[in-house]
Amino acid sequence: MEHFSPGILGLVLGDRSAKAFEPLWDNVSAWKCYVYVTDGWSVYPMFIPDGDRIVSKTYLTLLRRVKYKTKTLFS
Repeated sequence: MEHFSPGILGLVLGDRSAKAFEPLWDNVSAWKCYVYVTDGWSVYPMFIPDGDRIVSKTYLTLLRRVKYKTKTLFS
């Protein structure tokens, strides 16, 4: 999800491997974001540069609420 655009901007289905994350990262990295909010998934440091990632439960709780509302709208 991206703050300034409505809706879901990218989706990749698969397991939680680096191979599954790579196609999504190829799209997201093109946006040149200055910060990424993530959970502690071990794959992220392989793709997201040091200093560009925030691991935060508070931010993720907010993002999950938005995800839930979006999912509810499209169900």
